[in-house]
Amino acid sequence: MVPSTSSSPRRRTAPRAIILRPRWAMRRSSPPSPRVTKGISKIPFPPKCQGIVGDLIKNLLKNEPSERLPMRPGGVNTLKSHKWFEGFDWDAMFAFTLEAPYKPVVKSKKDLANFSARKEDMPKQLEYHDPCTGWDKDFASA
Repeated sequence: MVPSTSSSPRRRTAPRAIILRPRWAMRRSSPPSPRVTKGISKIPFPPKCQGIVGDLIKNLLKNEPSERLPMRPGGVNTLKSHKWFEGFDWDAMFAFTLEAPYKPVVKSKKDLANFSARKEDMPKQLEYHDPCTGWDKDFASA
């Protein structure tokens, strides 16, 4: 083959095999579970997430982006007018004057009474074995 002598830059394209592969195939070795491919409408929601909130979740998680709530005609106003947001003061939110629904009692800047760490939530402690190579001899010590 003779190289092109034209001054126009060559157009680069992705290899055809990559273009034809589904998105999940580029990230992992196995296809998504059958429950995922059936769509959000097939997922059973717990009782607390049914009704209006379940409808909101399902309309935000549609597989086809154009079917998602804020992507429909009307844009973000379609989302803002959903029944779940009924009575929500959007103007106050955008003006940063919206009252917090819960205000914890804090006695000082160092008050940790509203935080509780459980032993099972702590990270696993790894035991350190010093190799006795002296790699840390120049470190400051207490």
